Amino acid sequence: SLASDIKNYYFPNTIDENKVEDLIRIYTDTMFGYPSVQVSRYFANITYGYLFAYIGSWAPAPPYFAPYKLKGVRHADDLFYLFYSSLPGWGAQNLENCSVNNVNLDIKDHMVKWWTSFAKTGKPDNSWKTISEDGYLVIDSPLSNMNTTAFESRFYNFWEDLKQQAGSSEGSLELSVIMFFTMNLWIYQYWA
Repeated sequence: SLASDIKNYYFPNTIDENKVEDLIRIYTDTMFGYPSVQVSRYFANITYGYLFAYIGSWAPAPPYFAPYKLKGVRHADDLFYLFYSSLPGWGAQNLENCSVNNVNLDIKDHMVKWWTSFAKTGKPDNSWKTISEDGYLVIDSPLSNMNTTAFESRFYNFWEDLKQQAGSSEGSLELSVIMFFTMNLWIYQYWA
């Protein structure tokens, strides 16, 4: 079944309370990674892909990460390096929470420069390649590049194959993912 294929891919051995990062990975792949790649392939000549991987003090980890001792970048953490935020619970920035160090400022300066350039010219930077040119920028310290194949191979082919297995039944893949998440959320609530 599709649900067992998902389980075997992301949790080849067992599912237990130590697999929180794997559960986050499946959520990230299904909700962000796979759909983003699908869309970017249609517009590959004009799409500049990036992976924001910088763990800085301007977007601190949320309190719900603490019990699992997780470190990482959440969805939309890049926005804290473009805009001032006062959203409670989302790394509300104020002077005592922000470490004004060279790395944070360097990331912010790059982000503002790229987004401003993109708004003006349609291109963030002359060295930033489009998806069709086989490029993703990895925004971290230091900056690096990742080719499209390396980024997509982490999840895309698996989900594309599952989509083919689901066949013409429009919602069967989505339903399998929802059922898988529901089952795992119940398990994690039980352990908590």
